[in-house]
Amino acid sequence: MVFLLCSVVTWYNTINNIHSAFFNQPWYNQILLGIDILVISSCLYCLVKNFLQKHHSLQWSIRKAIKREQFYPVYQPVFNEKLTNYSGAEVLLRWRSNHNKIIMPDLFIEEAETTGLIIPITLQIIKIAFKETKSILKADPQFHLSFNICALHFTDPVFFDKFYGLLVDYSINPNQILLEITERDLLDENNEVYIKKMQELREKGFSLAIDDYGTGHASINYLQYFPFNYLKIDKLFIHAIGTKAITESLNDAIIDLAKKINLIIIAEGVETKEQINYLLKNGIQLLQGWYFSKALPIDQLKNLLHGEKK
Repeated sequence: MVFLLCSVVTWYNTINNIHSAFFNQPWYNQILLGIDILVISSCLYCLVKNFLQKHHSLQWSIRKAIKREQFYPVYQPVFNEKLTNYSGAEVLLRWRSNHNKIIMPDLFIEEAETTGLIIPITLQIIKIAFKETKSILKADPQFHLSFNICALHFTDPVFFDKFYGLLVDYSINPNQILLEITERDLLDENNEVYIKKMQELREKGFSLAIDDYGTGHASINYLQYFPFNYLKIDKLFIHAIGTKAITESLNDAIIDLAKKINLIIIAEGVETKEQINYLLKNGIQLLQGWYFSKALPIDQLKNLLHGEKK
């Protein structure tokens, strides 16, 4: 028994010495570090692979949708409180998938802009919108359509030539077209490119609006260099009306500054009577939002406008 106990103790000490000698070696820590790096690299590889697969799949789907003409416009009316009627509509983008599912722009617009596919999509939407609203624009010379454009439209070599061509094809008056440009695009380094093209557009009779104002970093002094004649207050600020939030107090400042440089103000995202009362009190006549109407397909827009005239 004593011999057996001594043998066990000797065996344990030997194993313990081997364990200490092995695991205390510097190269052992290097092995562990290498394993960690391999694990992290493998996870990172999977993430990158999934991202690229998703990116490629979305881009492929967008290209296919363009060929199949699955992108189409809907129209959100703009209400003119002073005239007590609808004086225009913003053209918004939708995508109807193969399974008849409506895909909202938030899910694909970034990819479309990054890949440049936003150009053919925009031209496709403009063409359909001109075709669908030609009779509305002709019947009411004061009615306008507004389209959203981004930085890429200004630098694309063919977009505006094709856009002008569509105006001619459908006999659309430039005076009835409002182009909305998001504030973040103004902060691009190619300011001269924007200003030159904007001046050209204004000379042709188009109106220009800075969209989502207040969500970026463009100062009112910065805006003076751009030939805008409209400013759209972002719904973030409209929804803050009556909440006593910090963003609510910014509305007065934005409205006051816009008036100082003679910009016509459009309020978007209007949903409550309280918001309307505040906006009218501050002299804002052009109102857009679910309080008046959601975005509509062309047949419902025509019914709305027709019912308005009865």
